[in-house]
Amino acid sequence: ETNFSIFLTTYTNSPHVPYAILYLARARLEQSNYDGAIQKLAGAISQSGELAGEYVFWIVSARLAKGEYPAAAEGFANLIGNFPQSPRRLEAVCDEAAALSEMRQWPKVIALLQDPKGVFSQLAALDPKNSLVTRGLLLLGEAYLADGKFPAGEKVVRGIDSAGLTPEWQWRREYLLCRLELAAGRAD
Repeated sequence: ETNFSIFLTTYTNSPHVPYAILYLARARLEQSNYDGAIQKLAGAISQSGELAGEYVFWIVSARLAKGEYPAAAEGFANLIGNFPQSPRRLEAVCDEAAALSEMRQWPKVIALLQDPKGVFSQLAALDPKNSLVTRGLLLLGEAYLADGKFPAGEKVVRGIDSAGLTPEWQWRREYLLCRLELAAGRAD
């Protein structure tokens, strides 16, 4: 954060200023200075150029980290709609689902993640082994569990290919699967 601040005050006309602002804001975000990150990015978004989508993504990510779930869900939805070429779309749809999950809006989570014409389904089909796809499918399984749709949740979670998953993702998959089976009355 210090070095990017020095860069920004020293090289005010540099073509790298938008990148320095982005990385300064990300440094603030990593230090839980969410308001500082939002303020820095929002104040410079008009000069962000090709990084506009990144600026929006990190502003909304800071809102999610702050616990501003309605604003985060809306922001991620807007990012997906307004920046269709953004490489952050898969992460944004998962983060939108996470914000909706925090608000216990399970039907919206299900609709967002299971729609075959939706962003998540389309991007998941392109890279099914991506950890973001695993995250999204686990969120979908959680939503089905919370909504009492145990067979649908179990089908989604069993559909996650466990080969190649990190131990953390394997554990999360197995734990959710056990919870779904218990909820369905299949303790054995």
